Amino acid sequence: MNHLRTRIRRVIGSSIVITVIIVGYGVSAQIRHRQNPQDKITPTFGQIALGVREVVGVNHDGQRLLFVDTAASLRRLAAGLSLPFAPPFAYCRKNPAIGAVADHLHFFWIRR
Repeated sequence: MNHLRTRIRRVIGSSIVITVIIVGYGVSAQIRHRQNPQDKITPTFGQIALGVREVVGVNHDGQRLLFVDTAASLRRLAAGLSLPFAPPFAYCRKNPAIGAVADHLHFFWIRR
């Protein structure tokens, strides 16, 4: 039972700290925005919401920008991470740039 009270105190204490941080940020953002409406260092919560809507919104092709950008980034990351481990397969031979890099890296790893 004492363990439960300690846990509840931790949760309440953490919640209070997070609430103070959020309220403090909101107040400071409003103060900075009143002084300079063009301020972009501490955006207000409304500006953050507009930014999220733009990123999650739909582009002119009807695709969600967040998912399109995430998929493209993951493809680039996978390609970059796979290069040092890719042996010079026939696929690499179809694309001379990838084949040359894969040959070089494969030779580098084997030689050591």
